[in-house]
Amino acid sequence: GAFALQDQRMAQKVLDQKEYIDSLEITLRKTHINRLNVGIELSQKTSGVHLDLINILKRINDHSFSIARAVVGKL
Repeated sequence: GAFALQDQRMAQKVLDQKEYIDSLEITLRKTHINRLNVGIELSQKTSGVHLDLINILKRINDHSFSIARAVVGKL
């Protein structure tokens, strides 16, 4: 990855995608809440797992962004 190779170009790609991934996370949450409000049974049964996965993806994005900033030198 960008950190192991100290690849600034790869790290910059991660930095450039931060806002997109953040907006995707918001969209995933909103669509999940909408499915819950509509009463979709499967969404209700798997809600905890779904929200856990969204939280994990958000944390991965945040950690990747921090690592990329270190590689690019924008700390």
